[in-house]
Amino acid sequence: MQKLKAWAAGKGRLAVLGMEELNETRRFISGLKESGQLDNRFYRTYLVGLVGSASSPEPNWRSIIMLSCPRPAHRLTFECDSEPFSCFIPPTYVGYRKLGGMLLRDLREFMGRKFPMTAILRAPLKRLAVRSGLAAYGLNNITYSGDYGSYHQLVGFISEAELEPFCDDEPVQDMQLPVCARCSVCARRCPTGAIDPERFLLHAEKCFTLFTENPGNLPAVHDKLAGEMPCLAGCLACQTVCPANKGKLKVEPAPVSFTTVETEYFLNHDGGWDGNGRRIDPVWRGIQGKLKILGMLHYQNRIGRNLRFLMISSNRMFNM
Repeated sequence: MQKLKAWAAGKGRLAVLGMEELNETRRFISGLKESGQLDNRFYRTYLVGLVGSASSPEPNWRSIIMLSCPRPAHRLTFECDSEPFSCFIPPTYVGYRKLGGMLLRDLREFMGRKFPMTAILRAPLKRLAVRSGLAAYGLNNITYSGDYGSYHQLVGFISEAELEPFCDDEPVQDMQLPVCARCSVCARRCPTGAIDPERFLLHAEKCFTLFTENPGNLPAVHDKLAGEMPCLAGCLACQTVCPANKGKLKVEPAPVSFTTVETEYFLNHDGGWDGNGRRIDPVWRGIQGKLKILGMLHYQNRIGRNLRFLMISSNRMFNM
């Protein structure tokens, strides 16, 4: 265990759980669905693959290793004929999928070949983090972890190593942040009414983040988001106003920016596909390369729509 703690030092907060916690979490989520507390469409799309079986997937798995890693938001610039337009990418979007694989490779190298088989865990990580004491829920159903606030990413591994349950630093004792009992500022700020102060669960099917990540029209809430941090995907409205997050958001420049020509394509071409699903303009190859660096290539056909929405909310013209 000491070597595992040494590996985690500097990367994030560490917790170790037994396999029974995974089974409990799967039963809990399935129970919410059966009782009608979870929207069926949301469950089928986002949770059914994480819940899986209510028994251990393999008899040799012994422990769950979890990390809460601090993550910054990123400022992304789109060049325009008049002046650059800047927006934000919330924490966890940039490089989200890469982080787990990178940490797993680093863990295996640090622990050595004799360390038992360990793999990335696909499961409801938020619930596991709360069960471990690594995090607590906010009223917005986002998890808060130590000094990171909600600006962190959970990464889980499943291992054949027999490890004692453990939680880094001071484990969180409550399922929900104590401050939430006397505060509902996030519910008042939510642009789509997804946060209900009288209900523990978020109405996830109403969350603006969900709309920005999927096809279709965005809710007409330009006025409610005016003055907020404009996010190219996702939403930070409930997090930036949260008193438990005060002073904790770090913002870094995005590793890429988009030229005036690329911005114009986003705004006016909606993806640049031909009838066979192929790109019809070579400019998109450069755009795709930048989105790949961001780890957001799978959002490529949402970005033009989202960018137009942000410019309207910011009173910017987008016909260039």
